[in-house]
Amino acid sequence: MRALVAIGVNEPVSVFNLRVVPEDLLAEGGPPRSFAVDPHDGEEPEEPAPAMHTPLPLSPSLDGMQSFIPAWLKLARSCSVPLDAVEPRRRSGSLQLQLLDVVNAAETLHRTLHEEPTEHPLAKRVRETLKDSGDFNSAERRDVHNAVKVFVGITLEKRLLALAEELGAEVCEWLFNGAVRPWAFVTARIRNALSHGFTAPDGVHEDPGALAGALYLTEAVITLRLLTEAGLPSSTTLTSQLDRHPRMGSLAKQSIADWPALAHRIKPNQWPQPA
Repeated sequence: MRALVAIGVNEPVSVFNLRVVPEDLLAEGGPPRSFAVDPHDGEEPEEPAPAMHTPLPLSPSLDGMQSFIPAWLKLARSCSVPLDAVEPRRRSGSLQLQLLDVVNAAETLHRTLHEEPTEHPLAKRVRETLKDSGDFNSAERRDVHNAVKVFVGITLEKRLLALAEELGAEVCEWLFNGAVRPWAFVTARIRNALSHGFTAPDGVHEDPGALAGALYLTEAVITLRLLTEAGLPSSTTLTSQLDRHPRMGSLAKQSIADWPALAHRIKPNQWPQPA
């Protein structure tokens, strides 16, 4: 709930003076015995004005709150790593480390929301072919089998693209200005170069604009996917809410990362030179 409020107000929040009541005492019908959790230290924050009842930009309508909250709590338990990665807070660490955390969290979110393939026909055929050749022992065949599964499996680029496209075509266009595919390609390439030490003579993984753009857009995609998975409307309804959100609006208008140009810089034979 703290993370949900922080996302709504777009700034760090803290929890204070909670009272916890054991469920067994409530079930018995006896007098509730509660105890404090994180009691406040100092002055309590100012209470919001009674008239402040309009939902925040990134929150469900008041009518939809009853079904949204239980779904959000369930989702937050199963997606704790992605949620922790995007909850607004004062973070330490370099831009590169923050990017690694967020993109890895996006990969985790995709794995959590989608079933992983259980059948790998090509990897199985390769392993059987190696066995029939008689030139490879079981350990070597297993290593090749596992390598083929990784090679033909769901890549990080595909996972990032799927998370973004699941928000709907309208949201993708609003947030990425038609550049969602090169964003996914560049972001995956940066993560892999930083995480695995791959040789990357293009230098995109050292470009401050690319790093910042990849970080903040990936954070936005995770945040919006979590909210829509819990029941926040997507597509056109969501874009109208995003129009009222200052941070999301600034991301949609960002100019520090030209995704088509960066993709061309990495792989010119796959991505044409932007006009």
